[in-house]
Amino acid sequence: LRFPQSEGVSTPRGNIYSDRPHAVFFQALGHELVRGERVLVIPEINGVDALFSVRSVSPLLDHLPGWLDDDREKELIARFEKNAPDAVVLFERALPEFELRALGQGYGSSLMAWIQEHYRPVVTLTAGTILRRRGPAAPAGIRDVSYNRPP
Repeated sequence: LRFPQSEGVSTPRGNIYSDRPHAVFFQALGHELVRGERVLVIPEINGVDALFSVRSVSPLLDHLPGWLDDDREKELIARFEKNAPDAVVLFERALPEFELRALGQGYGSSLMAWIQEHYRPVVTLTAGTILRRRGPAAPAGIRDVSYNRPP
């Protein structure tokens, strides 16, 4: 799947190639995720678990309409209330095949509300957002990060 315009990103499991926005996001994931962490990746796993040696907390590979219905949302929220993920990774992905924009916009509203209540963004880029748990010692706001730029 490597195209001439693809950019390489080094991961613990080897190099991957993607368009620039996703390459930058995967680079950020490499800096932000810690081996062994429990991570919720939405809407699709995109190999994050395998590439960065993290554990997916969801029984679903895809959090898309049809798979993520109201009952499944309630199950996931109950699961996360008992044992919350260390981080949440939200890939930006329009869903034109479902005539929807993204999680929380036409589907997955309860899950997205739970995420927003319990997590704060630490990295926001064109291709996605990385969120960490809120807490008394948690810094507020989004960190000023620059990935894939020369020092």
